[in-house]
Amino acid sequence: MGGIRIVTMDGDLIEASGAMVGGAVNRQATLKFGTTSQSRLDTVSAELRAANESLDTLRIKMRALRDSIREMDNQMRSVNAGSMELQGKLGRLEAQLKELSDKRKRLTAEAAAKRDELSRAKEANSKAASDLARITSELEGLRAERTAIRDRITEIAPAEMQERIQRIRDSVYELTNQVSELTTEKATLAAEKSGHDSHLSSIKTEIAKISKKIELDSEAIQNASDENDRKKVELNALRIIEAEMESGIKGLREAKDGLLESKIKAEGQRDNIFEKIETKTSFKLSLEAKVAITEESIRQLREEVSQIGFEVERPIPSEEELRRTIKSCENIMARMGQVNLRAIEDYEDRKARYDSLRADVERLNAQIKELNELVASLNSEKKGLFMKSYEGIDSNFRKIYSELSGGGEAFMKLENEDDPFQGGLEINAKPKNGKLLRLEALSGGEKSLTALAFIFAIQEHQPSPFYVLDEVDMFLDSVNAEMVATRIRKSAETAQFLQVSLRKVTLAMAQHLIGVMRQPNGYSKIIIQPDFEEVSRYESEALAHKQEAKEEEG
Repeated sequence: MGGIRIVTMDGDLIEASGAMVGGAVNRQATLKFGTTSQSRLDTVSAELRAANESLDTLRIKMRALRDSIREMDNQMRSVNAGSMELQGKLGRLEAQLKELSDKRKRLTAEAAAKRDELSRAKEANSKAASDLARITSELEGLRAERTAIRDRITEIAPAEMQERIQRIRDSVYELTNQVSELTTEKATLAAEKSGHDSHLSSIKTEIAKISKKIELDSEAIQNASDENDRKKVELNALRIIEAEMESGIKGLREAKDGLLESKIKAEGQRDNIFEKIETKTSFKLSLEAKVAITEESIRQLREEVSQIGFEVERPIPSEEELRRTIKSCENIMARMGQVNLRAIEDYEDRKARYDSLRADVERLNAQIKELNELVASLNSEKKGLFMKSYEGIDSNFRKIYSELSGGGEAFMKLENEDDPFQGGLEINAKPKNGKLLRLEALSGGEKSLTALAFIFAIQEHQPSPFYVLDEVDMFLDSVNAEMVATRIRKSAETAQFLQVSLRKVTLAMAQHLIGVMRQPNGYSKIIIQPDFEEVSRYESEALAHKQEAKEEEG
């Protein structure tokens, strides 16, 4: 056959050796779920019915166990009541000592039994863990084998292989159930181990308490030894009674211990039954969900099958043409390039970088918000301080300009009253018997007078210790120059003024005069004319301070 396999039009498979396997395929039955799916549904339904029946049986057993537990509780209460009545007749000191000793021995034995039980539980747990690991490894091997088999199914799928796949699936299903049972058993053993550990710790604590109590009681017994001697007769009588009642008490104790063991076993069986019920219930729910999903899949597949109307083109292409088509498709796939296997890693790196940058952006936005709030707070405070200074200077400016101009009016105005830092400052002045004009429209002398009024207004609002004025009265007439000189003389009481001026009225009001003139030989000559009265006053004050200092030293 040329070493190739051929499929006929009727669905027969001709091997390379010449053997023919398979058979005709009914084209109308393609992609249908038939006997296999129906048998699977029947199996699932049978399992559900069996699970429901088991659940009902377990419920009946649970009710019987509950009734038994109630009867055991009643018997225990009656036994406890009878035991308390009998113990009340025994002597206090001897009875307490005996009871504590017995209790200590019993707890020690119980602790040893619990330790043995704990070791057995640990061994069972380790064995279950090893079985779980072994079954898990087997399951992984089976899964790998299943994957390999599925890959090979795409190439060939004879009937023997289908049967082998079905057997493997059954074994995988059984192993999965075993793993689930072992996991449940492991959880049960872990819970029992935890309970045993807590019970063991409580027993150790109780043993320590009892030991301490025994020590205290031993001291009390030592102190009461004298009284014990006097009551030996009564004690002997009580011992006789005790010997008679010991057999009855022993039987009651054995019955009590048996009931306790029965109760513990019943509780363990009840817990196991509850766990099995929960397992069966969850398994039932999962099966119901699987049945619903399977039915929905069957319905969808049937709809898809009913919608398929594909017809094979006639005539069928030759083998060589099919080979060329396959080769062309392979070339197209090769031109598409290799798959980028690092695409996921690159995406994770980019995503981590994006998350980092996003966190930085959020942090920067928070800082920007804080800075904006700080700027808004500072602007608000700055605006408040500015408006306070502005109102004070404007008030001083109105008063001083009226004083310097002999009755004129002037005021300041902000260009942007809502946000004064975004605009400028306008000064409007109305000289006596003049018009109200802006500072730019005033004459040179009026501008000088207005500027001096503004300077004095600032000086009164926030005084400075020293001022230098350079020919500020140059453009003023004699009347305004005299008013300015008077104002400077008045302000000189709180600050020092150094004024350069050529006006006689200004020189006449100055306290000290310093003149500079140029001689014919080209050298400058300085003329100083101080206020001798003020100098004499300063000298007198200095001599007085010096005299006072000498007197204090003497």
